[in-house]
Amino acid sequence: MDKENCLTTGQLAKRTGITVRTLRYYDQIGLLSPGGHRTGSIRLYNMKDMERLQRIQMLKYLGLSLQKIMDILDAESPSNGEIRHSLQAQLDVLQKKIAHTEHVVHAIRDAMEMSVYGSDWNHLADVIQTVQSEQNWGSNIGRRTVCKRGYIFTTSTVRIPRSEKNVNYMNEIALQVYEAGHMPVLGEWYALPLIATAGSTALGDETFNKIFHPSSIRLLDYCNAVLRVGGPSQGADEMVRVAKEKGLLIYERLDELPLV
Repeated sequence: MDKENCLTTGQLAKRTGITVRTLRYYDQIGLLSPGGHRTGSIRLYNMKDMERLQRIQMLKYLGLSLQKIMDILDAESPSNGEIRHSLQAQLDVLQKKIAHTEHVVHAIRDAMEMSVYGSDWNHLADVIQTVQSEQNWGSNIGRRTVCKRGYIFTTSTVRIPRSEKNVNYMNEIALQVYEAGHMPVLGEWYALPLIATAGSTALGDETFNKIFHPSSIRLLDYCNAVLRVGGPSQGADEMVRVAKEKGLLIYERLDELPLV
């Protein structure tokens, strides 16, 4: 890389707000060594170094130790080093962190409500356990976690529920969720009998629309996470949006589901 496209330690510090001392320490421990050409004692950082520094700072923000960060970055394959892929992965982690934090908030609120009636061992223990699990969550980045069984709402691009082929496809996905140790939840399982009983005569009629999507939204209150599979779909994307607002975890592949 040309010298003109590189930054000195001082320039990088000024550009990013990270101190020169910190950058030198990262270099000393092998976390971030300048990859640009050297001119005498001047250390030059290139764009790849900038991308790595961005990942380092994000992982630090998430509470990981420098050793853990080094292990994660050193384990990255070349294809995973692309900045877009890296940013998307960081976004996914942040969204999960937000969801985990919501669990802590809910646990504390529950304990506050019960404190009106005096201290309760069970609720205080729940808060301690929840907070502790959130403190340890960062150690699971980069590998599938082991957790209790959860109710996993499954949604996809399939939005023609009365097609036998499509229903079978969703049932196959649900079976894999079940075999992974979780309890699958499909909106079609609950909505279709209700729609038929309510007298719907056609896909998308008033009765159908009154029940199908709203019932799926209601089901999210009983689920721990959402598995979103398939390509673009306005309906599935809306379910994911609502699930995020409710603090649920979002998975996009079956192999992302936590181990039980």
